[in-house]
Amino acid sequence: MTISTESAPGVCVGSGPAVRSLSLLVPGSFTDEDPYAGLEGTLRLFEYGERLGFDGAWIRQQHLVPNVSSAPVFLAAASQRTRRIELGTAVIPIGYESPFRLAEDLSMADVLSRGRLQVGFSAGVSTNSELLAGLVYDGDWRGYDFSHARIARLAANLRGEFLGDSGARRAASGRAAHGGSVEPAARASYRPRWAVSRCSAAASRSISARVLYIASAARTVAVSPKRRRAGCAQ
Repeated sequence: MTISTESAPGVCVGSGPAVRSLSLLVPGSFTDEDPYAGLEGTLRLFEYGERLGFDGAWIRQQHLVPNVSSAPVFLAAASQRTRRIELGTAVIPIGYESPFRLAEDLSMADVLSRGRLQVGFSAGVSTNSELLAGLVYDGDWRGYDFSHARIARLAANLRGEFLGDSGARRAASGRAAHGGSVEPAARASYRPRWAVSRCSAAASRSISARVLYIASAARTVAVSPKRRRAGCAQ
C-alpha cells in the first residue's frame, strides 16, 4: 500500500494514448434470503477477472443496502482467492469510519494480499449521517471534521507513524509499553503510484494509498503517472 500527499494535475478524458490498465468495479450485491451466494459469486468474479487478465478488481462499500458493507473484510477474503490482480475500493465513505481502526483493517488486508490493496475514499458528510448518527457517533456529530483532513489522519496511520512516547521500547512480548503504531505494517513500499484529480476549476488534492482518492460531487478520475497530462475534461 502506498501513501502520497502530493497534489495531482488536471487530466483530460477521451484523448491521448490507449488505455494500458483495465479494472472491473462491482457493488457485491446479494439477496436478503441468501447473502452468502451473492458474496461468493462476487469472489468468483474477482477470480475470473484475474484469469481474464484484468489488472484490478474493485468493490464498492455501501451501507443500508444489500451490497458489500465492509470493503476490508471482503478484500481480505478476495486476497486468498487471487494471486496477481490488484484489489481496490471505490469508495469507502470516511465519515462513518475511525481513521485509526480503519487503518488497522486496511493494513491487515494489505498484508494478506501481499501488497495488492488499492483504496479509495469519499470525504464530506455521509449520505445517511442523520439516520445513523446515534449508531455511529458519540455526541453531536455536526461538529466533527469530515473534510480531507480526516483522510489525512488515516493516511498518517497507514504510514505507521509512531504514537506516544518516542523513547518507548518494546517489551519482551513485542508490545510497546508507552506507544506504538498501526500493526501489521502495510506490506508495499511507500512510493507514489497513482495520482487522482477531480475535474473542476482546480484539481483536487490526492492522498494515495496506492489509489487512495477523494471522491466528491464532481466527477473523479484516477490516472497513472505515465498518462498524466494538463487540462481537464469538460
